[in-house]
Amino acid sequence: MDKFAKYFISNDQKTFFLENINLLLSTGISTSTALKSIEKTEKNAQMKTIIKQIVNDVEEGISLSKAVNNTEVFEKYIVDLIELGEKTGTLSKTLDLLIEERAKSEELKQKTRSAMLYPSIILSMSFIVAILISWFMLPKLSTIFTSLHIQLPLITKIVLNIGIFLSIYGKIFIPLLIITVYLFVYILFFNEHTKKYGQNILLKLPGIGNLLLEIEISRFSYLLKSLLSVGIPATEAIKTISSATPIYKYKKFYEYLVYSISEGNSFEKSFSSYKNIENLFSIPVQTLIISGEKSGKLEEILLVIDEKYAQKMDTSSKNLSIVLEPIFLIIVWFVVVAIALAIILPIYSLTANINN
Repeated sequence: MDKFAKYFISNDQKTFFLENINLLLSTGISTSTALKSIEKTEKNAQMKTIIKQIVNDVEEGISLSKAVNNTEVFEKYIVDLIELGEKTGTLSKTLDLLIEERAKSEELKQKTRSAMLYPSIILSMSFIVAILISWFMLPKLSTIFTSLHIQLPLITKIVLNIGIFLSIYGKIFIPLLIITVYLFVYILFFNEHTKKYGQNILLKLPGIGNLLLEIEISRFSYLLKSLLSVGIPATEAIKTISSATPIYKYKKFYEYLVYSISEGNSFEKSFSSYKNIENLFSIPVQTLIISGEKSGKLEEILLVIDEKYAQKMDTSSKNLSIVLEPIFLIIVWFVVVAIALAIILPIYSLTANINN
């Protein structure tokens, strides 16, 4: 149903739908009846239309997972988990797992946004102030310094030329700069075909890279443990984890892991044969998973890893602002010092000439 692709359905609305369908199905009523009940109480017009289409599909004999997939609104891993639940007769448990996973992900997003809010405000305000100074003040200073016929330092010439350029072309240049930055960010971090390059950059950044690794290890451990506990085979569980992760490097590894395990290989052999695996899963994590597989206590070991990395994620998200703040402050300091020197040095030179 391509017409739904243009709809904007928030994560909260999707989660609310999943919570409601899970609650109603747990009472023993039919899927069709549960969906009709949700449709009646839904206040968002777009979501109501989508649920109505799901109801129509289900009443025509289509499975819930396919009906949800037909809307093209829900993420692939949501569809995969619902389909797994239907195949294994554990729909209620997989929906519980799905809702809990989304709650954990949303909580972490909120923590990360909060951690980056203050440094982002500092950087944005500094950029705006620098543009305003360069656009309105520097051209006037340029006129003053030119009329005094003094030799200007190189840094002053650079800064004044920037101001003169903005005074002439600012109305064109600034909008073009904003559009260029927007397109650059979109291509590097949001476009499906190119965002893997942006992810590679983020994974190498201090603070952010460690947080992303901790998130992914915690997600892998939690989902694999939960899916194995409801009787879903390891290969099917890892396929679902592959569709759940947004990080390209991990997605490729999970695809390889599914293939390797389906060929009869153990986690140990799969880890050892994958290039640069230590960049994705640390040696201690690999050791724990391998020992859990050999001892038959993989689920217990995965629970330990999940709890440990959940704590690490919490600490890293709190420390993220501490890591980013000095970097942004250095950038602000550099801009302020450059403008200050550009203004002060000619005045100092003029004062020296007057004294002489």
